[in-house]
Amino acid sequence: MEKVKLTKEQAQAIEIAKTNISVSMGAELENIILGNANNREWLHEYKPLNGMDLETLIKAVYIGYEVELTPEEQILDFYKLAEGKLKQYKSEHMTRHIKGQMYAIERISEILGIDIPGITSDEEEVS
Repeated sequence: MEKVKLTKEQAQAIEIAKTNISVSMGAELENIILGNANNREWLHEYKPLNGMDLETLIKAVYIGYEVELTPEEQILDFYKLAEGKLKQYKSEHMTRHIKGQMYAIERISEILGIDIPGITSDEEEVS
């Protein structure tokens, strides 16, 4: 069975539940799964689990999950990959090509009004 893809927020909610296991002796995860099965409305740190189907939640808890990157994170990853290639290649042709890719990413982000720390703003990337 494959791991499911979750948003960062959903993954954080599950990790909070796993952390709380030691306090509640495992009841926290069981309560989340049962609550999800009964269409419970989640609040506070568990709110990202609202609307998650039961099968996805069970797989995430018992098989595992991967965190799905936001479009901004995907763009940043591509940009960082290009930056790495820029340091790697020495030919003028490849350097121009890679700088062109990086410029296109910067420009498209500006046109769309998308602020991506590490690309379009002076802020450093926050992990």
